[in-house]
Amino acid sequence: MTPGMLPSPHSGVVPDPSSGLLYSPADLRRLRADVQTYGFGCLPDALSPLLLDALQREAESRLGLALFAEQATELHYRARLTSLGTVAAQLLGSPAARELLQAVFDDSLTLSEGVSCLTFYGEGDHLGAHLDQPAAECAVTILVYLAASGSTMPSLPDTGLVLRVYSEQPPHGEPPRLIIPTRAGSIVVGRGSRVWHERPRLLPGEHVVALTGCFKQAGDVSPAQPPAGA
Repeated sequence: MTPGMLPSPHSGVVPDPSSGLLYSPADLRRLRADVQTYGFGCLPDALSPLLLDALQREAESRLGLALFAEQATELHYRARLTSLGTVAAQLLGSPAARELLQAVFDDSLTLSEGVSCLTFYGEGDHLGAHLDQPAAECAVTILVYLAASGSTMPSLPDTGLVLRVYSEQPPHGEPPRLIIPTRAGSIVVGRGSRVWHERPRLLPGEHVVALTGCFKQAGDVSPAQPPAGA
C-alpha cells in the first residue's frame, strides 16, 4: 500500500463527487482573500471522508500506471505521473468544483482534462519554481491532496510537504510570499499560469499523492498539452 493511503472501510462504494466538498462561507471568504493577495489559497479538510477514501483507493489502483518523469535543465522536476481516474475526473469536472472556482475567481471555468493528472511524489522528488503553461489551458489550477506523510515536523524549512508560492516574477533567492502545508484532504486553488510556485525536494520518508486539475475559461478550445503538476 502506498504510504499515506488508508485501508477502505467502504469497499465498492463510490460517493457522488458533487456532494463531497466541505467548506463554509467563512472558509470561502478566506480562500478568496488569499487568492486575491497571493494568487493561491487553501481549503483545509475540504473532502468528505468517504470521497477522500474513494480517491485514495483509485490512486492506489493507478500507481502501477504512473510513469517516472525527470528533468534537470530549465524546469527541474522528478515525480511519477498518470492520467486521472474516473472518480478524480468526476470530482474535478463536477458542478461543485466549477461552482467553487466561480465563487473564488468570478469566472466560468471548465476542466482541461488532457493536461490534468495524478502525481506521486516520493523521497527526493520535487517540482521546481514554475508557471503552469499554457495559460489558455491552465488559467486556474486546483491541487487536491490525497496523501501526505513522512515528516513529523512539516514546519521544517526544507520539508517537501509544502507548496511555496512566490509572485508573478521568477524567484531569485527571495523567500516565498506564502507557504501552504500539504495535508491529505486539502484543496489548493490558484492562478498557476501567472504566479510562480514550487514543491521542494521531499525528505527521506516523505510521500505525497495529489491531483492536479487545470481549468480554462469556458468556451476556450486549445490543442492538448503535457500534464502539469505541483
